[in-house]
Amino acid sequence: MNSITISMDPRITELFGRYPLEWHGIMVVLGLLGGLALTLYLAKKTGLAVQLAREDAISKGQNPDKVGNGIEILAGPIIAAMIGGIVFSRVFHVVDQWEIYSGDIKAIFSIWQGSSIVGVVVGAAIGGMIYARIAGWSWTKLVRIADIAAPGSILGMAIGRIGCFINGDAWGTATGLPWGLMYTHSNRQIQESASYVGHPTPVYEFIWDMLVLAVLLVFRKKLRPAGVSYMLYLSMYSLGRFMITFLRVNDPYLGSLKQAQVATLVIMLVCVPILIYLVMHKEQHKDYK
Repeated sequence: MNSITISMDPRITELFGRYPLEWHGIMVVLGLLGGLALTLYLAKKTGLAVQLAREDAISKGQNPDKVGNGIEILAGPIIAAMIGGIVFSRVFHVVDQWEIYSGDIKAIFSIWQGSSIVGVVVGAAIGGMIYARIAGWSWTKLVRIADIAAPGSILGMAIGRIGCFINGDAWGTATGLPWGLMYTHSNRQIQESASYVGHPTPVYEFIWDMLVLAVLLVFRKKLRPAGVSYMLYLSMYSLGRFMITFLRVNDPYLGSLKQAQVATLVIMLVCVPILIYLVMHKEQHKDYK
């Protein structure tokens, strides 16, 4: 049976002889930086950052002509989204693996030992909404920023999946396909991954994420009114993750569904109707481009 053997050590080194530095962590950081860079690039290219900064200056009775490139106005919601993503990423992971953490409560705070990408998606949205509420922003202002951040978000997630591929932590069910994976290094994340050939689910998700990115970028100017890009990003990502998770080795969470499937199903139930509404009533919201 043909397969691909991954013998690469997921650990680069150990910091201070105690804390492992893994490729997964490096790719997560690169994904964060890559997504942030794309978001800032689009914000400058589209003029959204300057536009929002001018609107903010006018609302405060200041001279809008004195605003700079406007990038600083994005700092608040981006930082809030990042914090929300980190917190909920860990929360989702702990809840999913509660049988492990219930016996070692202190391990819950070891955030480097496990995370959930679906938790990042949910947490980023919640963090952004909390910031908008505290800052007194309109929802329209927030979703305009969310739209411009959608491509960067999915890019960051795609890059992070490269780390999962090296780490072997998103293990797939058994397959006889020639591109099936088997991890053999002793530091592999899941020990069972050396006992059979499994689906390369991180690769599947990487490909799907890049497809979502292509759609968001190619049709960016046609995705109107405000909110469509972000809702499309959430809907498409959730659909792909829901389907791919059928091939993941995870314990059932609700009936036969796994935790990621329950979460992404809820996201789709919320986002798809909103997306349809926005598209069908875009003329009513055409002022919010």
